[in-house]
Amino acid sequence: KSWSYLFTTYGYGDNESGSRDTRKYPLSYVYSGNYYWDTGMLYRQTAGGLYWSSSIYRNTHNYSLDMYSTRLFKAGNGSKRLGFALRCVIKS
Repeated sequence: KSWSYLFTTYGYGDNESGSRDTRKYPLSYVYSGNYYWDTGMLYRQTAGGLYWSSSIYRNTHNYSLDMYSTRLFKAGNGSKRLGFALRCVIKS
């Protein structure tokens, strides 16, 4: 399914409390930051969690989950050059 489905099921909105609750049990997301290929550096690892979706947005972009202390954005998209994190989940 999608992040939207998952977070709606848990009652997490695109807001500060949604971001905070997503980082708690049972989902336990973390601020992963992101890697910039141009500079070879990791950024925002204590201020944002940026995760790729398996769905392609365009050739150069994927859908993403963008999580910050004040916002949870379930339908972002970012350049593949930004190096967002992946989260593996067991399919049951």
